[in-house]
Amino acid sequence: MRNTGFCFLVVTTLAAVGYTPANAALFGTVPNGGDTTLVVINTSTGAATAVGPIGAVDVQGLAGRPGDGKLFGGTNNANSASAGEVLTISPAINSSGTVLGPADGGPVGGVALSPTTSVMYATCSRFTTGPKKPDCLCTVNQLTGELTPVNEFNHLDPGWTIANFNGLAASPGGVLYASTTKTGNPGSSEPRLYTVNTTTGISSVVGQIRDGSNVQLNAGVVGLEFVGGVLYGSTDDARIITIDPATGVYTLVGSTGVGSVQGLADLGVVTPAPSATPTGPTPTATPGPCIPGMPANPCVPGGGSTKTDCQLEWVVNPVPLLKNGMPVPDLKNGVQRNRAYCYDGDPRCDFDGVKDNSSCTFRIGLCINNTDARFPACTPLDLSSMEVKGPNPRSLKDAADSANLATLEGIADGAPGGFGVNVFRGRTVHIPGISNPLPNRCSASFDLVVPCKSSSRGPRKAKKTFKLKAASSAGLKDSDSLKLECRPSTCGNSIVESDHETCDDGNRTNGDGCNQACIIEVATPTPTPAPPTATPTNTVPVGATNTPTSTPTQTPTDTPSGPTNTPTETPTITETPTITATPSVTPTQGVTIIPLRIFPGGGAPLICQGTCSGGPTPGKVCGNNADCGSGG
Repeated sequence: MRNTGFCFLVVTTLAAVGYTPANAALFGTVPNGGDTTLVVINTSTGAATAVGPIGAVDVQGLAGRPGDGKLFGGTNNANSASAGEVLTISPAINSSGTVLGPADGGPVGGVALSPTTSVMYATCSRFTTGPKKPDCLCTVNQLTGELTPVNEFNHLDPGWTIANFNGLAASPGGVLYASTTKTGNPGSSEPRLYTVNTTTGISSVVGQIRDGSNVQLNAGVVGLEFVGGVLYGSTDDARIITIDPATGVYTLVGSTGVGSVQGLADLGVVTPAPSATPTGPTPTATPGPCIPGMPANPCVPGGGSTKTDCQLEWVVNPVPLLKNGMPVPDLKNGVQRNRAYCYDGDPRCDFDGVKDNSSCTFRIGLCINNTDARFPACTPLDLSSMEVKGPNPRSLKDAADSANLATLEGIADGAPGGFGVNVFRGRTVHIPGISNPLPNRCSASFDLVVPCKSSSRGPRKAKKTFKLKAASSAGLKDSDSLKLECRPSTCGNSIVESDHETCDDGNRTNGDGCNQACIIEVATPTPTPAPPTATPTNTVPVGATNTPTSTPTQTPTDTPSGPTNTPTETPTITETPTITATPSVTPTQGVTIIPLRIFPGGGAPLICQGTCSGGPTPGKVCGNNADCGSGG
């Protein structure tokens, strides 16, 4: 009987003895009865040195994630209660175990991380009857440990006879290789090397694993790993070999000296931190906008728990509605609510540059791992994955939903200014990535589109709710939402709608004192030229010709209108411009000019913020003069 359901595994963080490898690149696992020992292998001699006990039975599969120095292991003891577990192992840090899912799915053989896609694969057990054997290719959820078959109907062996695909490794170019201990013929030992199609989950034979004299290896290959482009293998008779990935020909490296090494994993060369104090300037991270307390912090936590809200926050520049001509911030407990409104064509919040198109384009940002003073109970760790829950990828309602989904998933992963983390859809990695540990990291600004509803009486207001689920590598989860509402513009109907307009001159033309959003325009002061300086010298306007005599006589006269120079035989100049020392500035009627102190949002090119330095609300956080109560 075939098991066609999903495989769920346990992800546990286990502690090996604290160890910092100085020049070791290759780790391995050695089962020893009721436990498994983590070892480090000398790639020149094959000798293995014990690091310490892992605390799990028969950890066979092993893969390294160089980005954060973690090892992932899979157990392969069909008779053990821990069969089917996936483990994370910290070779340098003692860490407690954390169970994140049910133990199901049978024994795990090899585990490998693709360096080109960051997708983790494992050989899992699905088709064999009786004692379970690794016979199917699965992907591994690096956060939950869940296994998902690449193709739930495909056996690794197209002939459905060979099992025990225990070795698994990905080449630097992303090609997946597997090795076996035995073929389907009982009693025969015929180790083979395979390539595996990561789309179909079906293997193709490279060849039998033999030496240069064409003598077959008289043992099974239970572990595989690439180190610096060289494919290493571990045998079930305690040897380390290298294998030509093009032919399957092996070369002996040496004996492990500690027994059969099952899984192999490369974390790269790790160099201990220098003990000397480095010289030169210490680089510091650019602080993001989500660090200060209230009211200077513009970030929107999104409605999650105060213990996790600092992990992911929205950056929004809402346009407050008006009451008695004064803006009324939309706050809850001093924090901006997770919602924003915009009237179509209002340039303060609609960035599509088009009036009356029945749509609003909001400009948004995201910040992660924030040391937010408003949430002292929240300790940011890292961002490992993100999932867009709204718009729901399985029920997109319109073209805007599709565009917004692509934008949010792109910001989560590899879009310019994005975070580069794993992007999930349900329990499946949709776009692979790596953990992002950078504190107070902000995205580039991005646009989310909200179209109005259509009706027989014209456009009507509409809103979209955006939902994100973020998780750290330790399993800390933060769910946040943001509601954006687009409303049809009422500007140009010659009626001042007092909750969002300060004028209405019957049109949506800028530059006439009432702009396209029906907000009074602030006059631009005329630059004041410097007054003329009284200097007793021969001054000639541009374009004139001055022909003084050889001995001119100059008589400066101190008058209010400036000096008077009287040179002898000076020609008459008629095109002398008149300079007004004190120009007058005539602002638009009813406008009070209130200066702003503008400072950058910080961390990324997000939205500038400012504080009112005049008007009825000095010191208030603002984005323009309207926020200061100026009416402009």
